[in-house]
Amino acid sequence: MKKILMLLPLVALLTLASAMPTVLAASKTEKVGYSASGQIQGAGSWGTMTLTLSGNLPTKTPDYEYDGYMNSWEWIWQWEMTGEEEYSVGEESWKMVTTVERETMRQVSGNSHVKGWYSPQSKLSGKIEAAWEDGPATAFTVQLDPYNVQKVTNVGTMTVEVTETTIYEHYRLEEIWDGFWWWQLQYSERGEPVSLGAVTYDLVQTTLLFELSGKIQSKGRSPLQGTFMLWDTYTVLDDGSGERSVSGWGQFGPYNLNVW
Repeated sequence: MKKILMLLPLVALLTLASAMPTVLAASKTEKVGYSASGQIQGAGSWGTMTLTLSGNLPTKTPDYEYDGYMNSWEWIWQWEMTGEEEYSVGEESWKMVTTVERETMRQVSGNSHVKGWYSPQSKLSGKIEAAWEDGPATAFTVQLDPYNVQKVTNVGTMTVEVTETTIYEHYRLEEIWDGFWWWQLQYSERGEPVSLGAVTYDLVQTTLLFELSGKIQSKGRSPLQGTFMLWDTYTVLDDGSGERSVSGWGQFGPYNLNVW
């Protein structure tokens, strides 16, 4: 069974309500660690990669803090093969492949509390393992300094709406003169979209946002300077279920990085 998952970025609107003055306090830290997969693009080449990062996150009194209102949405598209059947039309061989498109819309709204730290005086270190489409693999060491960290806590509701559409693709078995055979798509039919309804949950959602600068370096090469942004979101619903997501992007020299 084949699945394809595509996520569109979360779009959030924050209406700032009030700011609280900075209060100095002794610095404390907690350990953080991340591992995510994604893509890397270079000068005329691209590949897949894994990124791992770890380090200490200061938890001193924040440099700024405020409350606001949050409204966001996320659209998820999935494609899943659900069946395959061969049949005959006269002397011709045919095949029907059945797939389901699933569109999920999530809307989150509620109250938001933001804490922020400037120049947290901490480092995140790790590595990138890149597997290039047209060349050998490359390993990079990673050293990043967070110059802004935000912790956003949202308390509110999430409404999930799901719509499914069944697609029937009809293929005919074709043959060329040297005896090679392949299935050729002839036509497709789309069923009527079916709504699975909307469900609303109470939620608590916590997001850590890191704005980072630093360098990556492969063995025998000069370091490449750049910046990176990383989001770590954890959502807990009132039914007891939880969901964690890590995403980010950045640029170092000729390399563009995207993780999810």
